[in-house]
Amino acid sequence: METTKIPLLKLLFLFLFYSFCCNSGNAQDSLYSLSYTANQRNYTDSYCSQYYRLEKEGNQYILTNPKKINVLKKKYDTILYTPNFIKAILKDSISIYRTCTLEEIKIPELKEVYFMKDGLEVLTSTGPQYYDNSISKINTFPEPDLFLCGTVYSTTYSIKFKKDTKKYILVITKGHFGSVKDEITLNFKGIPDAIDDLSFLDGSNYISVSVNTQYQKYPNHIKIIRYGKSEIYSYDFDKAVYQKAAKEKPAYFISERTKDTIFLLPTRPLNFSKKGNVTLHRVLPEVYELINQNSKDGLIYLYNNNQIGIYPQHITPDFDQFKQKTTSFYQITKNGKKGWIDIKTFKEFFSKE
Repeated sequence: METTKIPLLKLLFLFLFYSFCCNSGNAQDSLYSLSYTANQRNYTDSYCSQYYRLEKEGNQYILTNPKKINVLKKKYDTILYTPNFIKAILKDSISIYRTCTLEEIKIPELKEVYFMKDGLEVLTSTGPQYYDNSISKINTFPEPDLFLCGTVYSTTYSIKFKKDTKKYILVITKGHFGSVKDEITLNFKGIPDAIDDLSFLDGSNYISVSVNTQYQKYPNHIKIIRYGKSEIYSYDFDKAVYQKAAKEKPAYFISERTKDTIFLLPTRPLNFSKKGNVTLHRVLPEVYELINQNSKDGLIYLYNNNQIGIYPQHITPDFDQFKQKTTSFYQITKNGKKGWIDIKTFKEFFSKE
């Protein structure tokens, strides 16, 4: 009897193992019960988008397969697609399809949609919402794991006040780890009289820009505060005027003893320094109670009379509320009406009530 039990136990074990492996697979109808991370693994390796070609017919577009068949069966004004989703726009109507199956995703009262990494960012009449690839609502996407390298090429900008001359200067340093650095010192010209403070838009006197920078920091924009009001100036780096450089030493000399021409190897100093002037030009008048660049979303907020504007798209503050809800969509209140704004286009959406 003992000799027959062992094969039966082995068969039972194999059956259970096989059943477990099959049922724990990523079948389409089981996606909704998986975690966010597990869901993404089902789509990130999709190559379906390489199967299609975008073709123009008149002033519109179609999406075709290798047999030249219009897979969406319609013409659209715009068609965008990723490995996971297709966005097709016809006049004011937006349609969303799965790239691999061409299944249309129905989202009621859709106003706008943007592709996110392995998901969607959607605005409807009820507000913005994130969706993962299973079209399940999620509150946010996981923060990307960014590798911040300290040895990449970078440019730093420093604003300094020289007490002896009572003037502001800008020091720009270019270079990367282990290499020669170029340093440029520019005197600011065109600064108005009786200023209280001079800084970058975020209120700091130091900015570093590299591939690690996650948003535009506007190093060529300067915030000046005077008489309790804020204004914005800018400078054009390419129009800086530099002092004449010292004469370079000859690359050779003639030996007095042998009369031979001795060529010198070119040597480069540890730092190249240039000095000059750059002129500030006012781009916004001194009418704002506060100007500040937000370190989270990178937007430049303009405040006046308890209202908010955004530079440079919306320089007349008339929002009573301007609050981020998703990456692209902000909740606003304007003229007593509540709605939403798309900061990619600055298009405003209000309910019909």
